Amino acid sequence: MNKTNLPFPRGGTASDFGVAGLTLSDTWLSSLEGQEFEVQDTIHGTGTTVRLRIVKNDTGSPITAANQLLRFSTGEKDFGRRIAGVSNSQTTVCVPLDDAYTAGLVIPDDDLFYVVMRGPVKIAADAADMAINAHDNVCSDGSTGTLYKLAATEAQFIVGVADQGSDVENTPMLIWADINLKASPPAAVG
Repeated sequence: MNKTNLPFPRGGTASDFGVAGLTLSDTWLSSLEGQEFEVQDTIHGTGTTVRLRIVKNDTGSPITAANQLLRFSTGEKDFGRRIAGVSNSQTTVCVPLDDAYTAGLVIPDDDLFYVVMRGPVKIAADAADMAINAHDNVCSDGSTGTLYKLAATEAQFIVGVADQGSDVENTPMLIWADINLKASPPAAVG
């Protein structure tokens, strides 16, 4: 893992800083997919380290940036390297889009961008009945890539913990992501 030398700045995509006239393709800069980097938190001012991972937009269409959770593609060797879209299940492994991206920024298909593997990041809250307490485990809402309205259980994929409690719907809330790329173990039987 590289400590700080990002191949392109946070808040942008690889094509933003590439060669003019380059055509994005499925194999474009594939050697960068899945690489991780550690940088200081300059977004939230915590002074902590943020672990970023480079992923490729593999959705087949542009992604419009929002404070959202994204799921990995299921193709061969895509896990941890390519994004298929917003998280669509509470048990699917998902990662937060780096909140250095301005809301509404368009990430073209086949372009590279950053997700947060560990550290502070804001994710939009569910649209109804939010009831998250400070330090609750959090997971995806299961359809729109937002945080589920209640604390996550061991049966769900835990993305991280809430920094503070919230009962405000549709509003980004700060979480401390800690993605280990595995779901919680099933409950003991017997």
